[in-house]
Amino acid sequence: MPKKSLVVLFGRVILVRSVLLIVIALCIAIVIESNDRTVRALAAAAAIVIEIIRDAMLAGSTWKSAVEATAGKRNAENGLHSKGGKN
Repeated sequence: MPKKSLVVLFGRVILVRSVLLIVIALCIAIVIESNDRTVRALAAAAAIVIEIIRDAMLAGSTWKSAVEATAGKRNAENGLHSKGGKN
């Protein structure tokens, strides 16, 4: 399977996080405008869960890029190319 570039993966993460931000805004609007306590509680809970998912996505993508950067630095220190061959 071909390896996807980090830019493409990071771009998708940003797009999904942006869409989830719109959903959070809609949940907040429902909380503000609704007169029913149950609907308000459900919308608030949904907004909190979505924010947790957004944070997890950011942490996951940041962790992955940090691991790849560390591996690249380690390979450079050991004199290895990105494909694993020696200089």
